[in-house]
Amino acid sequence: MKNLGTLTWLIGGRAKGGRLRLVGTAAGLAVGTMLLLLVFAAYQGMTDRAARADVYTHLGYAGLPSQGGEDTSPELGATEFLTMATSFGGGYDRFQDQRITRVDVAAAASSAATLPGLDALPEPGEYLASPALAELISKHPEDQLGARYGSMAGLIGDAGLMGPDTLLIVIGHDPHAIAQTAGVITVDAANLTGSPYQNFSYMIIALIGGLAVLFPVVILISIVTKLDQAARSDRFRTLGLVGATPMRIATISAFETAAVGIIGTFAGVVLYWLSLPVVAQLRIGESRFFVSDLTLSLGGIVAAAVLIILSTTLTAHFSALRAQRGIRSTARDIPEKRPSLWRLTPLTLGLGLLAVTATASLFYGQTPENERSGIAALLIQLISVTLIPSFLFTAFGLVLAGPLLLSWTARLSVRRAKSPEGVLALNRLMRRPSATFRTVSGLVLALFVVTVFAVALTTDQTEQTQNQAAATSHHHVPFDAFMAEVSPSLAYDSSLWNETESTAAIAAAQHLTQTASEVSGVTGAFVIFNSSPSFDDNRYLLRTADARALGLDVPNGAEFVSVSSDYFYYSPTSQSPPPVTVKAAEGLAPLGVPMFVVVTTDGTSGTQERVRTTLSLSPFSSAITHGSPPQTLNEGMQNNGSLSWAQQYKGLANIGIVIAALISVVSLAVSILAGVIERRRALALLRLTGMPATKLRRMITLEAAVPFATTFLLCIVTGAFTAWAIITGLNPRRTVTWPEPGYYLAVVFCLLAAILAVLATFRTVGRSTALTETRFE
Repeated sequence: MKNLGTLTWLIGGRAKGGRLRLVGTAAGLAVGTMLLLLVFAAYQGMTDRAARADVYTHLGYAGLPSQGGEDTSPELGATEFLTMATSFGGGYDRFQDQRITRVDVAAAASSAATLPGLDALPEPGEYLASPALAELISKHPEDQLGARYGSMAGLIGDAGLMGPDTLLIVIGHDPHAIAQTAGVITVDAANLTGSPYQNFSYMIIALIGGLAVLFPVVILISIVTKLDQAARSDRFRTLGLVGATPMRIATISAFETAAVGIIGTFAGVVLYWLSLPVVAQLRIGESRFFVSDLTLSLGGIVAAAVLIILSTTLTAHFSALRAQRGIRSTARDIPEKRPSLWRLTPLTLGLGLLAVTATASLFYGQTPENERSGIAALLIQLISVTLIPSFLFTAFGLVLAGPLLLSWTARLSVRRAKSPEGVLALNRLMRRPSATFRTVSGLVLALFVVTVFAVALTTDQTEQTQNQAAATSHHHVPFDAFMAEVSPSLAYDSSLWNETESTAAIAAAQHLTQTASEVSGVTGAFVIFNSSPSFDDNRYLLRTADARALGLDVPNGAEFVSVSSDYFYYSPTSQSPPPVTVKAAEGLAPLGVPMFVVVTTDGTSGTQERVRTTLSLSPFSSAITHGSPPQTLNEGMQNNGSLSWAQQYKGLANIGIVIAALISVVSLAVSILAGVIERRRALALLRLTGMPATKLRRMITLEAAVPFATTFLLCIVTGAFTAWAIITGLNPRRTVTWPEPGYYLAVVFCLLAAILAVLATFRTVGRSTALTETRFE
C-alpha cells in the first residue's frame, strides 16, 4: 500500500500541473458534495416544517364534535381541549397584507393538554404568539392589532412554527363559555400529528422537484471526476506502453481518485455546515428556514459522503480499465461504437407513460373527490405514482438519446461541411458521439429541468389570472369594503330560524354597524338581509338608501331592493357569472335575518385595521364562531392564492431553476476543459501541421454547439409536455400556459453563459497546443 501511494503521488502529484489538478478536482467535488447535501437538506426542511405547520392549520381534522349540551359543562380528559370553528380547516386572521394563523382553544383548569411549541395552553383571555407576530404586535397601535386577542402570556417555541417568519397565535377561552358555540370540537392533544404534505399530489410534486434539482448536481460531480481522468489519460497510456498492466493502472487511478475524493468530500461537508446560516435565510412560501430544519443527521451525511467517494472511485477504476483496452497510443483518439436505436427506448417509454397518465387523469379525475368510489380513488393514486418513473425515464432518456441524435446530425451535416474546422469537428462528433455529447449533457438536462419548472409554475398563475378576470368581469361591492357575517349558525342552518333568533340577529347587526361607524375613517356601514329562508334565489335584500350609497343604480319608491348575491361574493369557480341585477322588493321576508354587514372606509391601512379589530371584538362577530374574520373582497380574492401550498413550491422551483442553470454552465466549462486536456496532444499536432489557432478554436466551439443545438428544441418541447402531463395527471382541472418572461431570460442566460464558458477554455487550448506538447514527435 505504501509503494502504491508513493507511485500514485509520483505519477499524479509530482507531474507537471499535477498539484493544481488535484486541488481543482478536490474543489469541484467539494462544491458538488455541498450542493448534494443542500438538496437533501432542503427536501428534509420543507417536509419537517410543513408537518409542524399542519398541526395548527388543520387542527380541527383531529377532533370530534363537542358532546356538551345546554346548561352542561363539557367533559374533557386530561389531554383534551376544545377548539373553535376557526381551527377547522385552518383558522386565520389578517393584518394588512399578511395572513395570521389563528387557533382558539379552551381546556379545563387541571388539563395537561398542550400543543407543539407550547409548555401549556393559554388561560382564558390570554394568548401565546410566535416571535414574529409578537414583534408585529409591538410595532403597531393596540387598536389596530393587539387588542383583538387579549393579553400576551408568552411566545410559541420553534417546535410549533413553520419558520422564524411564521405568524401564529393561540388564544385561550373559557370552556364553559364556548362549549355551545356552533362548530366547537374536542381534540385529544396526545393524538396530534402533522402531515408533511397537504395531500398525495403535493407529495408527488415534492419528489419530482427534488429529483429534478438532484440530477444536475450528480452530473456536476461526474463531470468533475471526468476532468481528473482526462488529465491523467496520457500518463496512464504511457505507463501501459512501458509494461504496466491494465489492472495496475486502474488501481493507481482508483487510489488517487479515492484520496482526492476523501479530501474533496470532507471539504464539501465543511462547506455545507458553513453555508447553512446563509441558505436558511432563503424565504420559501411564508417563511425562512430554521437552521435546524436544514441540518442533516450525522448518519445521513456520512452515508452521502461514502456514496460519493465510492461512486467516484469505482468510476475512475473502471474508466481507466476500459481505456487501457483500446489503442495504446498517446496521440490517437479511441473511436466509439455507433449508437443504436435502443437509446431511444427510455425517452419513448417516459413520454408514453406521461401521455397515458395524463389521458387517464382527464378521463377518471374529473369526478369530485367526495364522489369517487374506492377503486376510482385508488386508480387516481396509481396514476399519480406513475408520474415519478415517467419523469425519471424522460430525463434519463434525453441524456441517453442525445448521442444517437448527435450521430445522425453529424452524418447529415458532414457532407455539407466546407471548412477544415467543420470537417474535423463533425468527424469527431461521428466517431465519438457519446464523449462529445457528455460535454453538454449538464446543459441539456438543465434546460429540460428549467422548462419543466417554468411551465408547471404557470398553473398557479393561470388560475389566479382566471379568477381575477372572473372577479372583475362584472359589478362588485367596493373591493376595499369589509364584510362581516352576523350569525353563522342562522346563515348555515335555516332550521334554527325563528322570531327570537331573528330579533337577536337584527340586534347583532345594529351593534356591528354602530360600533363600526364610530371608527374614524369609516364612510358607511350597511346591513344585508336574506331574501328567503331557503335562499333559493341567490339574492340579498338591503335598504334602498344603503344600496344607493354603495353605488348601485336602484329604482325609486321602494324601501328595500333585491340584489344578486354575486355582487357581494367572489366565486373562483364562476368564470362567467351573470350580470348583477337590482330589483325593487316588497320588504323583508318573514323571519328576515341579517346575514352580514358591509363597512366602507377611506381605504387607509390604519382605518382598515381598526375596523377589523372593532368587528372582531364585537360579541356578535363571526371571527371566532365561524372562522371567517372580517375581510375585504380584495383580501378574499388574494386568499385563494395565499392559502395555496403551490406558492411554497413555486419559491423552491425558482431556486431550482437558478441552481440548474448555474450548474449547467459550470458543467459545460469543465467538460470542454476535460475534452481539451484529453486531446491536447492531438490538438498540438494539428497546430504543428499548420492549423491556425483561430480555426482550432472554431472547431472546439462547433464541438460544443452542435450537440446542444441538436437537442435544444427537443428539451424545450419535452420539458413543456412533461410539465403539462404532471399537472394534468395530478389535477385534470388545472392547466398550464406560456412561461413567464423570467424563463426566457433564464434560457438566454444559459446560452450566454455557455458562450462565455467556451471562450474561457480558449486559454487552455492555447497552452495545450504549445510546441512543448509535441517536442518528442
